[in-house]
Amino acid sequence: MAKKLQESIATARAKGCVVVLGEVLGGGFRRSFPFAEQRYQPAGFIYATESPDGIFRSYQMVYRNGALLEPSFALATYLAWLAVDWPKDITFDRPGQVQWSEGEGAQSASEEPVLLNFRAPWHYSGPKAFSHRTRKELSNMKSDGGKPLRGCLLLVGQTEDGSDLGTTPLGVRQPKILLHSTALNDLMQNASLRRLPWCADGLLLLAVMVLAALVLRSVRSPRIVVVIWIAGCALLLSLGFITIVKTCRVPGTVLASVGWSAMCGLAGTQRVAPAARRLARLTASHPQFEVFISAAHPDYDLAEKVHGYLEGSRITAFFCARSLLQVGNSSFSKVIDTALEQARHMVVIATDAQHLRRNWVESEWRFFHDELRAGRKVGNLVVVTDGTILPEELPSSLRGYELISDKEGLEPLLAYVRPSGATDPSCPPALQAKTHPRQRPIAER
Repeated sequence: MAKKLQESIATARAKGCVVVLGEVLGGGFRRSFPFAEQRYQPAGFIYATESPDGIFRSYQMVYRNGALLEPSFALATYLAWLAVDWPKDITFDRPGQVQWSEGEGAQSASEEPVLLNFRAPWHYSGPKAFSHRTRKELSNMKSDGGKPLRGCLLLVGQTEDGSDLGTTPLGVRQPKILLHSTALNDLMQNASLRRLPWCADGLLLLAVMVLAALVLRSVRSPRIVVVIWIAGCALLLSLGFITIVKTCRVPGTVLASVGWSAMCGLAGTQRVAPAARRLARLTASHPQFEVFISAAHPDYDLAEKVHGYLEGSRITAFFCARSLLQVGNSSFSKVIDTALEQARHMVVIATDAQHLRRNWVESEWRFFHDELRAGRKVGNLVVVTDGTILPEELPSSLRGYELISDKEGLEPLLAYVRPSGATDPSCPPALQAKTHPRQRPIAER
């Protein structure tokens, strides 16, 4: 097999082709055809190292073999394409670095890995992808009289047994020959990716955090903070992408985005935390509201009386004029919605039938009425008046519920709102908690 391969290489060289061989550095230096009297040249190392996460991102152009420096497979191929002889035309002036003449200037490479500038995954067929052929395809093209390899740089890799595959940023199970072809392309176009110095990344991070502090200083709404966060991250990542495409330099935009996110998160927390603490204080005082008291502003005096009576009977009741004193304005609607959702029972207060049709009052008792009809609540809805409202004056949806007059006393109210199973020595047995008969047909409709 080795002899046949040597004969093929000799035939190719006789036709003017330059053949570059791959050699292995890992667990010891292994060269091609070690039994040969002279080392085959040009040749380069095909060893590649993956990142800790298992992804091949970088490529080492120069390797150390004892006291000598050796080229990688991509560098050896590139130098052969330029007709630069290794090591005859190579300068080794600096430790770990090599230099050669190219055109009117000089180029260099070192042991420091460079980031590969991947253009496309292996199976991509666009203009940025490398053309690849199988042996069968090449045989068919040759049998048709064509010369598909004329003027080409041909890299040969083995993929049939699945042993020479790896993961790149553009896909999994990519042939590792893609690493060498990408590195060769980067050398030919001088387009290898390089990270900016750490000091440049640090200055970018500092500038982003200062800008975030200035922008967020006057923002009060958490929603605006979220919009600013999304817009800032999108802008930073876009600028990073443009910088990579235009300069082949990789800025620390990911780190800057993390700093921007941290500043926005801190600003959002500072604006949400006070309201959350106020809401938590209210929730701690009233872990579960049994009764929601709904009343228009002119009826607050009677509502205060009912609230005090229920609290004195050890029944937790929500009444906005009392309960909302513990939270700030920005939490009003949220606290009311939460209490309305928690409450098992509702007491609607009215000294005038028209007060029951006011926007907030009507929306609250209609919500509770609809929840009872849908079966999502199983409590009671009671209307408490000062004795001046007749049942027929009530809105039609409230006429089927119990109407209690303050003039006759509030004791009957306990029969509808006391927690199930609760007893009170001061409450007559006839008024202990249960669903009142007049409430059942409404809840079951």
